[in-house]
Amino acid sequence: MEDFLKKFSTIPKKFIKDFFIIAKEEYSDNELIIDFDIVCKWLNVRKDNLKTILLNNFEEDFDYTIEIKKKKQTNSTGKTTYHEIFITPNCMKELCMISQTKKAKEVRKYFIALEKLIKKYFEDIKNQMYKKIGILEQNQKPKLDIKKGVIYILEAQNTDTTLYKLGKSEDIKKRLKTYNTGNANDVEPLFIVKVSDITTTENCIKSLCRKYQYRKYKEIYEIDLELFKKVLETCSDISEELAKEYNNKKIKKEFINKISRMKNPTINNKYFMYLSKN
Repeated sequence: MEDFLKKFSTIPKKFIKDFFIIAKEEYSDNELIIDFDIVCKWLNVRKDNLKTILLNNFEEDFDYTIEIKKKKQTNSTGKTTYHEIFITPNCMKELCMISQTKKAKEVRKYFIALEKLIKKYFEDIKNQMYKKIGILEQNQKPKLDIKKGVIYILEAQNTDTTLYKLGKSEDIKKRLKTYNTGNANDVEPLFIVKVSDITTTENCIKSLCRKYQYRKYKEIYEIDLELFKKVLETCSDISEELAKEYNNKKIKKEFINKISRMKNPTINNKYFMYLSKN
């Protein structure tokens, strides 16, 4: 899950890393294993404040356990008591949803981005599940009469500056095999997004990132990686909407052909832009 999110989502890698350090992938959702103190520190919230939220909203021995402990005082021979609390991964996530700290807001954005990612790859997930239970529908026709594929980001090789290469492919495995032929170290994509129209998406990205182009290289960019990933996702969303319009036949071929023959197309004396199918 962690590696998947780093490669396919726009969620910052540092956040993903920190999140999974606490809520490890191997943990069961209802396992009482996460140290409450670590969660408080990560959320940057007072323990007593978050404990109040915990006690008022969650069930002891199911969502959390609490035990009174004693420890020696630093400059004294006496002992002080404290509460040792462990919570489940599910409880930790819900606490982040309730909390009002800056870090908790990042967690909420993480789950929104995760839902968006699932929606984007829903058909792939569904088909894989169907394959496993042996009920994959036969003779499925593609919805779009355009080339599908992936847009990806690679770190540019043999440069002193951190640069990124934009690429597109209908067969990413074949493309990477070509890249890695003769290389001592295999090239791995930093980010991959599946698109319904690779040409439209790529053109959108190039248009938005033109000012970040590195000198004469057409597909090399000097840009913040997280910003670059967001541009890819935005252009992917735009091409998806255009693909839906095309697929639903809301853009009529006859109308497009008629407009394309006009030198200065207008509607009600107003100039407008049109998209050609080609």
